[in-house]
Amino acid sequence: MSKKIKSPSLDSKFCFEIFNTEINLKNCIELVNQTDWFSYENFDKKYEGYHGIGLTGFENSANIELDSLTIYQEISRKTDNDKSEINWQNMSARTKNVKGFMIDFFDNLKFKPQRARFSKIDPGKSISLHRDDYMENMTRVHWPVISSPENIMFNYDEENKKIDRYYLEPGRCYAINTNLLHGIKNNSNISRVHLIINFSVPFEKMKEYSSKGLLHEKI
Repeated sequence: MSKKIKSPSLDSKFCFEIFNTEINLKNCIELVNQTDWFSYENFDKKYEGYHGIGLTGFENSANIELDSLTIYQEISRKTDNDKSEINWQNMSARTKNVKGFMIDFFDNLKFKPQRARFSKIDPGKSISLHRDDYMENMTRVHWPVISSPENIMFNYDEENKKIDRYYLEPGRCYAINTNLLHGIKNNSNISRVHLIINFSVPFEKMKEYSSKGLLHEKI
């Protein structure tokens, strides 16, 4: 259960907490422990130590994660998704990795997940500062599942010329502005695991849901 306390370390230009949007951590941990992870190093060598479990993609694809990432980038860069060759309505959240509790969770969300996955970063690994240039009209939401204070998400504050560091706590829900320079560093001896979902809601618009949450009802 999220405590209704706003962390003083959060900069709302980059990150804010969304309350009343908890997910069952026990079920998530069981799912990720029983599911094969896809290595993002297969997509790009710079992602060594970064893994995913795809929750959206073509239903019968052998490489759901690659399809999801590649198609997402292609579609999101288009101004009119309805006229693009691949429409997001042809994508499915009902992959083999979506178990019963995840179906209930997806169905209870106020917005359709556009891309969803479990993400794992191995101990000692990092992702350098970058922008996700296909996220202008979307918001990436994180549910930390397994983490520790040594797992840091950071962004570069261009106005003040400094790097801000954040620890996102398991059991809470956070919206991230990935249009800003950001990165990840796992300084711990455990893998960091997050559930990550992209929604077709601009970051500033998503702030309207920071207190009322993203679920139709508690589950």
